[in-house]
Amino acid sequence: MSRIEKLTPAQLAELPAYRDKWIRIGFCTESARRADAENGVRAAYAEAGLKPPRFFVWFGSPFTAAIAVAVLRNPKLVSDQVIAQVRAQVSEMFWWLWGMWGSFDAAWLSYYDVFDNVLGLQCCKRLAGLKQIAESCGFWWPLEDICVMSERPMQIHRDASGRLHCDSELAVKYPDGWGVPAWHGVRVPEDMILAPQSITVERIEKESNVEVRRVMMERMGYERYILESGATLIHSDEYGALYRKEFGDDEPLVVVHVTNSTAEPDGHFKKYVLRVPPTMERARQAVAWTFDVPEQDYAPLVET
Repeated sequence: MSRIEKLTPAQLAELPAYRDKWIRIGFCTESARRADAENGVRAAYAEAGLKPPRFFVWFGSPFTAAIAVAVLRNPKLVSDQVIAQVRAQVSEMFWWLWGMWGSFDAAWLSYYDVFDNVLGLQCCKRLAGLKQIAESCGFWWPLEDICVMSERPMQIHRDASGRLHCDSELAVKYPDGWGVPAWHGVRVPEDMILAPQSITVERIEKESNVEVRRVMMERMGYERYILESGATLIHSDEYGALYRKEFGDDEPLVVVHVTNSTAEPDGHFKKYVLRVPPTMERARQAVAWTFDVPEQDYAPLVET
């Protein structure tokens, strides 16, 4: 077989359809097609030279499915304290690393779909079972004589950049209620999304994960945080007030507190707290940065 150096115009024209197909699969929020998924599992077992499972057990999320798998692999966990013990074994990454990804295998399966059906290589037929599973359900765990299966998410929220994000509920939610809270792609504790009013300065300053800490400050609100955290006022003028808060393991938080020069319909002037680069030293400089103009050219009378 000769080496393929580049795609033909006809082949290139086919790629968007396969891209869209597998994006739909990866972000599908429809209920699992259980019969199709189970047939895909049987095909995958057979291709691997294994006896297909006799039993399929379905769960409403990969989290509850992973707990079931932990119990199946270690029956000693079944005791009076089963929930606590199982939860201790099912770490945050448990189901991501151990379980098969199902619909979330879309990224790599899309390549082989193109190899077979666009390039005509017909070299990936052994993946037919995995493709069928990805098109039909969520995570799954192949065990001896039994296969543990999970539903697909019932909802997935993303921001404009495609990152998992929702400011009012779980970014990914499964039928049994379990899900993933996320803020612009950062996985965060659930209460940071559902109860941001519970965030305190003490909790923020004890948080060791820099990304999560930044989200906490954003959710709490920079204005409230600088007032309650003892941030240092480093400069003020007629353009605003510049505050700075130091962190030992991250860049400083620097914000400028400004008042909108245009009155609202009721006559009051809105106040804003805007995060700016830690290199800012003067309030006018910081406000000018937010308008992407040099400090010497900034003139609030021409704000829009």
